[in-house]
Amino acid sequence: MVYIGEWHTHPESHPTPSSTDIEMIRRQYQNKGRNTDFLLLVIQGTVSRYVVLIKNGQLTAYSE
Repeated sequence: MVYIGEWHTHPESHPTPSSTDIEMIRRQYQNKGRNTDFLLLVIQGTVSRYVVLIKNGQLTAYSE
């Protein structure tokens, strides 16, 4: 099994990550036990989703 990240929903049309969401994915990325060089955070809203990719310590966000 390979851990590639986290996903959850927010009860808003166009979700944005909370500071807790961002801190959680940063902590997971710094976890030395992970087995990939990237992590994803996907937040599904009622209309769109928000995706965060963290790779090489850089955080990139996409809204769909």
